[in-house]
Amino acid sequence: MLTDTQLCHEWRRSFTALQRAVGDPARLTAVIQTRARYLDELERRHPAAFLAWLAHGARAASDPSRYLT
Repeated sequence: MLTDTQLCHEWRRSFTALQRAVGDPARLTAVIQTRARYLDELERRHPAAFLAWLAHGARAASDPSRYLT
């Protein structure tokens, strides 16, 4: 299991993977599914912080770690 720091790092790192997967439907799907799991885990661990991140304009490449408690 990833720590919160690792999870946030992997979220940010996966944005690069997302950009590189454009044009490869199978790879793109895999990256999107992985990113969805990261979001689900962030929300599960820190629901209020997750909502605060979203409310403050979370972006695909942004770092949610500053919102975590």
